Amino acid sequence: MRAARFLRSTPGRLLGLGVGLSLIVYGGTHPSLAGLVLMMVGMVPLVTGFAGICLHDGRGGCASSGGRHV
Repeated sequence: MRAARFLRSTPGRLLGLGVGLSLIVYGGTHPSLAGLVLMMVGMVPLVTGFAGICLHDGRGGCASSGGRHV
């Protein structure tokens, strides 16, 4: 519950953006399948952090935060 609350906050969203961007950049430095997978995995926190989408289930309390719940 505490982690979900942090991830919904502005610092948590910024952390998600940073993690996603760093995975994309790091994956781009490896011209292999592993680099491509890292880049695709990095898109998830980048897009969800930018759009304010919560991927936690209802037990995480995301629906009560006012943000979109997927």
